[in-house]
Amino acid sequence: MEIEITEDTFGTHPGGPDQEPRVVQRYTMTNPANGFSAQVINYGATLTSLKAHNRNGILDDVVLGFDSIEGYLENTTPYFRGTIGRTAGRIAKGHFTLDGTDYQLSINNGENHLHGGFIGFDKANKSSAENFNTKYY
Repeated sequence: MEIEITEDTFGTHPGGPDQEPRVVQRYTMTNPANGFSAQVINYGATLTSLKAHNRNGILDDVVLGFDSIEGYLENTTPYFRGTIGRTAGRIAKGHFTLDGTDYQLSINNGENHLHGGFIGFDKANKSSAENFNTKYY
């Protein structure tokens, strides 16, 4: 079985205070034998579409999300954003101790740290050649 992989442009990330605008790429992986496909964008390693056959044999998208990058950039959207990280869930008061070292994380959910903070993996716009060795807390 050979999977087809294509790449196209999903939109443009506007950048930030110390970042230039950057193209957001979409990667589509399709199984030509059955039509099953997955689409991932490099902004947050976000799964934007997953098409599978429903019980009637019709291909249907089973992922909640947006049709353009703008939806993923809104701060009011639920976590349709993609890969959660460095942590998943809440860290009380954004503080923990590991091997005797205290760590204070960003507070972005009431008094807690949620899903990697203000700049978690879900907000990183990495190219397919980059890795996730950057600190985001």
